[in-house]
Amino acid sequence: MKSLKQLLLVLFPVLFFSQEIEPDFIKEIHKEVPNLRISDSLFNRYKEKKEGKPLGYYTIYSKEKGFISYWHSEYHHWRKEHLQYVTADGSVIIPTSKEIEIEFKKESQQRILVKNEREALKKAVSRKSAVTSVSTTTWSYLGPKNQYTIGGDKLNTQVNVQAFDQSLTNRDLLYCAPEGGGLYKSNDRGLTWSVANPDYNMSSSQFIKIHPDDDDKVIAATTGGVIYSTIDGGTTWRSVSLPSNLSGVSGHNVYAISTMEIIPKEGTNPARVFILGKNGMFNYDFDTNTVSVSTELNIRGSEIKKSPSNSNTIYLLGLNETTLIEELYVSIDRGSTWVKKASNGYITVPTGQTKIVNSRGGRIGLTPADPNRVYVYLIGEYVSGDPGGFLTFMKSEDGGENWVITDPLGPGKGGVNYEKNNFTTTKSHVALSAAGNGTYHQGYYNSGLLVDQFDADKVIAGGVTSHKTVDGGLNWSMVSNGYIASNGTRIHSDFQFGLSNKFGAEQDNWICNDGGIVYSTSFFGSIGTDKVDTRTTYLPTDFWGFDVGLFNKNLTGGRYHNGDAAMTSAYNGDFIYVGGAETDTGLVLFGSEEREMMWRDATDRVIPSTLGGSDGQSKSNSSYYPGGHRSSYTRPMFDKTLTGTFYFGIGKKVIKFSQDKKGIELHEFENELTNVASCATNENYIYTIMQGKAGYSPWDRDAVNLFRSTDGGLNWEKVYEFPNNSTNWRGYNIFVDNKNPLRIWAHAKLNKSFYVSEDGGETFTSLTDTPAGAYNMVYQWSSNNIYAATKGGAYRYDIENNTWHEYGDGIPAGLIPHRLQATYGEKKVILSSGGYGVWEADFYSESDDYPVYATLQSDIIVGYDKTDDFSITYDIYGDVSKYDTIITTNSSKAVIKNLDNGIHNIEFNDYGIFDVVLKLTDKTTGEVQQETTKKFYIYPGCSFDDDENEILIPMDNVAVWFSGDDLYQSYTLQGGSNSVYDKYDLNYYISGYCDPITFNKYNNTEHRSLYFDGTYNCRMNFSKRYTEGKTFFWVINETPGIGNQIRNLLGDDTAIDFHAGATNNKKILRSQAVVKFDLTKMNGAVIDATTTDRPTTPSVIGFRVKDTESVAFSNFSKDRGFTSRLWKGDLAELIIYNRRLTDEEFQKVEQYLIKKYKINN
Repeated sequence: MKSLKQLLLVLFPVLFFSQEIEPDFIKEIHKEVPNLRISDSLFNRYKEKKEGKPLGYYTIYSKEKGFISYWHSEYHHWRKEHLQYVTADGSVIIPTSKEIEIEFKKESQQRILVKNEREALKKAVSRKSAVTSVSTTTWSYLGPKNQYTIGGDKLNTQVNVQAFDQSLTNRDLLYCAPEGGGLYKSNDRGLTWSVANPDYNMSSSQFIKIHPDDDDKVIAATTGGVIYSTIDGGTTWRSVSLPSNLSGVSGHNVYAISTMEIIPKEGTNPARVFILGKNGMFNYDFDTNTVSVSTELNIRGSEIKKSPSNSNTIYLLGLNETTLIEELYVSIDRGSTWVKKASNGYITVPTGQTKIVNSRGGRIGLTPADPNRVYVYLIGEYVSGDPGGFLTFMKSEDGGENWVITDPLGPGKGGVNYEKNNFTTTKSHVALSAAGNGTYHQGYYNSGLLVDQFDADKVIAGGVTSHKTVDGGLNWSMVSNGYIASNGTRIHSDFQFGLSNKFGAEQDNWICNDGGIVYSTSFFGSIGTDKVDTRTTYLPTDFWGFDVGLFNKNLTGGRYHNGDAAMTSAYNGDFIYVGGAETDTGLVLFGSEEREMMWRDATDRVIPSTLGGSDGQSKSNSSYYPGGHRSSYTRPMFDKTLTGTFYFGIGKKVIKFSQDKKGIELHEFENELTNVASCATNENYIYTIMQGKAGYSPWDRDAVNLFRSTDGGLNWEKVYEFPNNSTNWRGYNIFVDNKNPLRIWAHAKLNKSFYVSEDGGETFTSLTDTPAGAYNMVYQWSSNNIYAATKGGAYRYDIENNTWHEYGDGIPAGLIPHRLQATYGEKKVILSSGGYGVWEADFYSESDDYPVYATLQSDIIVGYDKTDDFSITYDIYGDVSKYDTIITTNSSKAVIKNLDNGIHNIEFNDYGIFDVVLKLTDKTTGEVQQETTKKFYIYPGCSFDDDENEILIPMDNVAVWFSGDDLYQSYTLQGGSNSVYDKYDLNYYISGYCDPITFNKYNNTEHRSLYFDGTYNCRMNFSKRYTEGKTFFWVINETPGIGNQIRNLLGDDTAIDFHAGATNNKKILRSQAVVKFDLTKMNGAVIDATTTDRPTTPSVIGFRVKDTESVAFSNFSKDRGFTSRLWKGDLAELIIYNRRLTDEEFQKVEQYLIKKYKINN
């Protein structure tokens, strides 16, 4: 259990990795036209190798330390930024900056037109050809508003803010850019924020500057070279781009636009705007919205800053393309001329080399406390094998003429030599840009520098961890290291940006990190003791995983950078941090009014009903939680039902996960799954999409197959093959009518094709195409509505009229949908997003009469004994007084007991898989309003693996199943002296003329075997004569040393289908019998049963009957009327199926029995 005092937010594990050759997935994304499918595949193989997972059945890799590396970080951010540019075949076609500029203008104009007409005319406006009208519904921001601990302390774990600026003329005016996209504006010094560009689709900005002369003028820039600007305080925005014919230098890993600076006007000298990055330096003109290459100093670099004391003086870090060191340049005439100041103690290349390994940019620190004090903080790899990403920290006290490297060991000494830092001690040799002991970094992406405005010796340098010095860089203490204190006294790791501004006798200090924005007027002098002043109210978060209650507006999800968060409707948009790291996780269960939640990387719990409340509690974690990752195509896809069941499609498997936290593997397909859907009221009906040709890569174009199960996942059939073309490589969305499980809708994820089936997927009818980009959809149960979300918009499909309608406004133009869900208690559509938080809108309805829903729940769904009690409960959402409830089951031997408070106990008195049905009927008309079907599994415990949470062997079509553990001695029935109890159909099998059958501990296991002594007529009679058996398994051995005799594995009064060898009486089968079988095996190996002796040591024998043949049997041991042809030896277990098992299923049963009885195979 995590400590309540301190929760470790392991966002980027501190691991050691050696300098390595650029991996293949990085090479792929650096191609002119990368392919996301290929890069993902390469990335996953790299990840598997690093984590020690096999790449194939016969290839095992030893674990290498340090999967988390700079390459991982670079790929992660590249993928997030470029996912929107993936084409149908997986190619990433990155538009030129000019194309982005043109599209930006076009989209903005169209969106504003629609908005204005909606507000003015309140009537339908066509925006896309498939859309026929516009709704006046308004979407509103749901949260997170703020982030708190479970105890109610505010936390710095909400949103990654990577760009920030503060107006120098209006202290309260701020702009920031969360990583997920868009710009946010605050007019109260960060106490609250709102979207600054709701009608403009702007990519994530890496840098923001407010004009020092006019704070209505703001410029923001993306890493890729697109510039956005406003001259009216954010009412309207423009875009322009850098020249597209420029490129960077190998070994210089910064952005196309790394930094910007605005020099205010002075006298007759106009203001100047400088833009600097890996492609060079540029000038920007607000009046004409144009960019031009700088003629005064055209140099690649990463940082430019004006002096806070004299705006004519500018400092710049520019790349030396020979040494790869960024050197300091100074201008004292507003950038007209520049002088290099990179000697007299400035960092040089390693001895004996001509350049450093990599340059990853740098930061400049300046302060009005000492106009001549200049700090330079450089990031990169100085020598091979240095994982710290820290080149050096240097100080000049004369404006850059002379330099001191403050670290006594000098630059680039390698992570193993860095001193591990903490909050209470100071160290002189620390990797400022890396994790605590210098073993991992994220380059320029995580870096920042700010200097106290009144004390030039106080500096904070940030990277993955952040450090503070009070003596000008000689000694450093830690400011953040990944720990988030439960009382809110720590700040998040991963420093993105730092800013310090002086306002008279006061100063404002800001740190932007992966958790948000923190503020201090004392240069963060109380970190670890006082509460951190976190200023993120209404800043959004980026959900990876997400779920919402079906009847309560309770939400949870795993988030990018910030762990797992949750809320109830009573929190008023605030969320609590519950633990975890950075995972696509989060499930809302039915328990405690849907306040019970679980996560893959945090402790399961019931969250408090009110913020800071005391009625929350931790729960024991499930032994099973579906895996997967958002950046992989094997990420979890899930659907959930009114029975509290989740169905996951993970990789090739369909997993059933229930309210009792049991995970059951229903089926493993031959290839990857891209979707899974179920009927909300009937667990028998499940659908899934298998992508690609069986046995091949999921990206093969040969098939997009729809599979259906009508018995709860026991059996599956392919019912449809969708049109196979390159536009469908991500498969189809599917969703099922809650009242009619044979009615399903399907939508091609990468085009606008939309279909409906009324016969369970066997045939489909084309519907009106969806709006472009409608990747996320949800069906509102028992309604005429399907909702779809696109980037910056939402739509409603009118099922009856086959038409699409624009559904409401209020969604920011840049919002990228993540998951669209419905919650029926408050009648809301809930939309989680990548970077814009969670939004909500009302259901569409032309009536106030909403349908009633009933949930059906159980404390457990898997039992191991036929007499296990199952507690059944239900809840009705609607007018309860109008309805009667009836609970039935298809188990003929079940006993249902009605207890108090609406609880029913069911004892099935049977082994098998059964349905329990809740019927909701109208008291007046008797009409059934809803039927909810839930499945229960009652197995002998040995056939279910609690550790692996899966059924070990097929459980359907079992004809006979008993073992030595089922012997009932001295049980008198039908004249027999002994009997065994069948595990599956509850029949007693009678032993005849055995005095009595004895049992032995079999093969040194805890299990027993039945011993047949071979005397007169000693046999086991079955309850009937069988003719439908198709697959057979015995755990058996003959007593060693006995004489030759025909001893059949199964007997009958007339049939000889299992006749043992006659010529040589030791053989398993004679030639006349073996022809009926197409598979005969012993201990996992295929055998010729006519030449193989019956085993005299514990063994597993398996037969499978040919599809065109049948066999008959009525007992074990006796051959027809022969009193001497009897088994002599042990029988530990016998399983007979009425169907031909597949080869894979056959092997599962073999391995189950071999493992259970410790057979040496």
